[in-house]
Amino acid sequence: MFELRVADNYDGVDEDSIYTHGRYKTWDEAVQAAKDLVDCSLADHITPGMSAKGLFQQYQTFGDDPFIVPVEGDDWPDDDMFSAKAYAREQCEVLTKPVGDSC
Repeated sequence: MFELRVADNYDGVDEDSIYTHGRYKTWDEAVQAAKDLVDCSLADHITPGMSAKGLFQQYQTFGDDPFIVPVEGDDWPDDDMFSAKAYAREQCEVLTKPVGDSC
């Protein structure tokens, strides 16, 4: 089982601001839930014409920073780790890509 915990980038490493979002039976379920949280944070902060860099700066300042921890004897997956920051950076590029730019 894996627990999805969430820190608020605005509060930094304030332990009191970290909360448990949920528990998931599989790593893949936990990763998808974490990605959904990042996607919601990006959607909350994007504005028309915003650059990928600008959106990422907003995310780093105000967005949710989910992280996954194994519980009840489960171990980390051998070859898969999740980074909310890396995922957010990728999504910022996708979300701010000009319409009609298919390459």
